[in-house]
Order: sequence, then structure tokens, then C-alpha cells
Amino acid sequence: MFRYLDFSIASYFAMSASAALVAALLLTQPALAVQPLVTDDTGTQGQRGHQIELSYAHSRETLSAAAGMTVKRDIPLVLTTGFSDALDIYVSTTDQQILTSGAATHSRERGLGNIAIGAKWRFHENKDSGLSLGFKPEVRLPVSQGHETRGLGTGRTSYGATLSRRRKPALVNCISISPWDVSTIPIR
Repeated sequence: MFRYLDFSIASYFAMSASAALVAALLLTQPALAVQPLVTDDTGTQGQRGHQIELSYAHSRETLSAAAGMTVKRDIPLVLTTGFSDALDIYVSTTDQQILTSGAATHSRERGLGNIAIGAKWRFHENKDSGLSLGFKPEVRLPVSQGHETRGLGTGRTSYGATLSRRRKPALVNCISISPWDVSTIPIR
């Protein structure tokens, strides 16, 4: 009448792992990470080190039935090179595409956004305490006034800076940043 199930150790671990996975999925909170991710640490590429970053951002906005919908696609590209062990130099740009469709209008704009040139300098590092401090200034250069009228870039020069702190104890890596951005004041 009763059947005895034969559980091997492998099937026991597989069931335990499955139960742990289901519990982890049920107990986690949803998170949303979108561009731009404002995180950074004091780490650099090292002398003659290189890094290429490529990402994709997509957004869709519906204003009203009459106004229609706007779809934006951004593909930012960042090229970084290590000038020394404590200094990186980078340049970045974004390929942008804006599609607008409404009851009476339909448009498509595509082109490069503002170009950013910057550096990351780790000016303090204490290997004993694991504390390091970094400074990251950036200048964003406009592409053209024509791009600005089409919604691609700001059409003016702007700048910003980030001060970052990193502390590496044995089990935890703590990173704090303080971004400062001036994007509305043109440089003359």
C-alpha cells in the first residue's frame, strides 16, 4: 500500500538546492538598475592597461493618445587607458536614436551625443588600512547645435567631478562616492 521512495544523496542535494533557489527567489525584493549607473571605485587599469565599456539603454514613453510615443535607444561607448598605476584617461560618446510616433507626426533622429573626456586619479592609497581616495574630473563637449535641436546632446560644454573613497576590510568592500555635476552652466 505504501511505497518507499529511494533517495540517493545526489537527489537529496538536488532537491535541497532547488528548494534553496525557490526560497531565494521568493524572498528577494525587485531592484531596478538603469543607465547611468553612478557607481565607481578608486581602482584604475594600471599602466598601459586598457578597458572598453559598451552598454545599451532603451526607454519608452507614452505621453497621450494624441501626442504618441517616444522610444529612445542609447549605446554608450567608453575607452579607458591606464596612463600610470594611479591615473586613467578616458573618452566616451553615445550613439543615440530617438523615434517619435503620434497621430500626425512620425520622426526618427539618430547621431552621436556629447563626447566626454576625463581622468580618474587615485591620489591616496594605504595598503595597511585598505583605504584609498580618488578624484575623477570630466568635461563633456557638445557635438553641434544641430544635434541639440534634434534632441541629441546638449549643444554646450559642461563638466563634473566625482570624489570616491574605497575601504577594503577582509570581508567587506565599502565604496562611497560624491558626484558633482554642472551641466547647465556653459564654460566660456
